[in-house]
Amino acid sequence: MQNLSNENRAKLKEATRIRAEYQKNILISDSLRCEINKGLKAGEDIYSLFLKALKVISLMTSDTVFYDVAEKDLLAIYGVTFEKPPVLQIELNEIQARLDKLRQAAKRENDSEDISRIKTAIQYHERAAEQIKSKIEKSNQGG
Repeated sequence: MQNLSNENRAKLKEATRIRAEYQKNILISDSLRCEINKGLKAGEDIYSLFLKALKVISLMTSDTVFYDVAEKDLLAIYGVTFEKPPVLQIELNEIQARLDKLRQAAKRENDSEDISRIKTAIQYHERAAEQIKSKIEKSNQGG
């Protein structure tokens, strides 16, 4: 009898967790849909809007892999291959966000080996950011 009760509690707990995640996803997707509508009216680049739409699909299907793969493909094809400035800017923003996190980690870290690794990662990200800035500038100048 006790096992049945524990099993029911576990099922209820899991159902509650799934429901909470679903509710959170609905709120985020509603917000993203509003951002998409506002972005369309404001002339936001189609690539950013497309990523937001993909995120909505991902949230509503609970398929995070779908979004991750699509984002990587978009950046690889339209960023690296075609060097579209809006896509390059998306990639630059992601690199700068990672740079900020690395810099914060470097301030918190005490271990000299970890600090060394973090500084190497910072240098790599700074170089990558400069390369992307150069590509954006070059694309905006028409060649």
